[in-house]
Amino acid sequence: MTKPVLLIGGYGVAGRKAALQLRKRQPDLPLAIAGRDLEKAQVWAAELGNATAYHADLKSALPNLGLPHGAFSAMATFLMD
Repeated sequence: MTKPVLLIGGYGVAGRKAALQLRKRQPDLPLAIAGRDLEKAQVWAAELGNATAYHADLKSALPNLGLPHGAFSAMATFLMD
């Protein structure tokens, strides 16, 4: 089983475009949509299909932004500066 690709900020404008491109090129690739707003991540993950939503605590002192360690095959970030 392939580990999902993690998209932090994956429900924002750029993150959605990236997710759609990944889905277009690799329809069976599992995706992990993460961001500060878990509800937005859940809605987008459900629309995409074969995707899981996570809350990413970008200001937390927790290691790995509070995300599971080693659970992803790759990661991309789409954050506003």
